[in-house]
Amino acid sequence: MHPTFGRKPWIVLAVLAVVASSWPAAQAIPAFARKYDLSCTACHSAWPTLNDYGRKFKENGYRLEPGTAAPDAMKKVDDNLFLEAGNFLTGRIKGYLYDKKDTSDRWKLEPGHEVELMLAGNAGNDFSFWVEAEAEDETDFNVALETVVGGWHPRQEVNIVGGTGSLFWADPYQTLADGGRRMTRDHKAPLDAGFVIGEKLRKGTPFVTLYGRKSGFFYSATIASGTKDPMGADEKDAAIRLAYDFPWFTIGGFYLDGSRGGDTFSYLWDSNGDGSINILDDVGSGNSATAVDYSRTGIDFQVEQGNLYIQGLYLKAKDDVYDPADDVISGDQSNAAYYIQGFYV
Repeated sequence: MHPTFGRKPWIVLAVLAVVASSWPAAQAIPAFARKYDLSCTACHSAWPTLNDYGRKFKENGYRLEPGTAAPDAMKKVDDNLFLEAGNFLTGRIKGYLYDKKDTSDRWKLEPGHEVELMLAGNAGNDFSFWVEAEAEDETDFNVALETVVGGWHPRQEVNIVGGTGSLFWADPYQTLADGGRRMTRDHKAPLDAGFVIGEKLRKGTPFVTLYGRKSGFFYSATIASGTKDPMGADEKDAAIRLAYDFPWFTIGGFYLDGSRGGDTFSYLWDSNGDGSINILDDVGSGNSATAVDYSRTGIDFQVEQGNLYIQGLYLKAKDDVYDPADDVISGDQSNAAYYIQGFYV
């Protein structure tokens, strides 16, 4: 017989909190803070949210200034190649003492939900890299590469990054980052909603991005493949991102236009002919060559006033509706998602 805590898990959590309070506090020692001998708060006013200084640090390829490296942090291989001498490894463990995300009576105890290992740094004065591996309890802690990205940063106005990561990997604003301090257990709705075609903005995809900044103006242009196409062979997507920083307020927007080939994707389709999307039909056998188009249009904002942070995003989605019975596009469907959150630190 297994022990049960019934419907009052807070009693157990209170006991755990008392025990945990006697443990020594863990000190965060991320790689970039060690390398540059800076406090974490130099770039993160409320970790992991980046402040203005942190955004520019990311845009510069993890450098304080474009085209420079940390003093004594680079090892000379030859006249044309300098590599990190160390201080490029960071690890993180995620856990939940109380995890309940549906309407059932059960809740999960996951003190060791996920382990992440990140390697990030510079190669020479103009190149950067970021490699992230993770293992989750839901996959029996099998290790998987979540993100592999390399970048070239010749100047602040022109940078190129590419690899496998989220579509807006190069974006320095946390409004489009699902890991950027979300206030709920669930993922941010605009980034997690796949709508008809199933494309989620937070999922990894092969991509190449050109981006840069001029004063308060930030831009990026991205070419990417599908989130279910790790080889990058599917139809290509194009995304444009613009944002402008005021002294304590940022406003931005983006547009994504994409297409999925019928022989490489699974579609939700209108089986009743009444506009309802309720059956997942797998046409991955190659019997269909029909492609479906989709678009995502969004506007976002970020307020940073003293210790107060407010972020929000509104997303409008439009997807073709595919009918596999006749192998035709029967119409399109529009949906919307949004979130707004605030915190005081």
